Amino acid sequence: MAIPVSFRPQPCRVPVAFRPFAWLARLWRRRQESAQLLSMTDRELRDIGITRYEALTEARKPFWR
Repeated sequence: MAIPVSFRPQPCRVPVAFRPFAWLARLWRRRQESAQLLSMTDRELRDIGITRYEALTEARKPFWR
């Protein structure tokens, strides 16, 4: 089954001058997501389908990965 064109990921369309800011925004978002994973209860983690171990593993990844 082919993925409709409208649902395919689009290439980055950020102007060259703003790409460093976009990169920093992605890093900041990853940092926030890691902090949120660490603050979740076991029940919340179970609701999203991951274990505490998986959350810790994901949160401990360096921000650039």
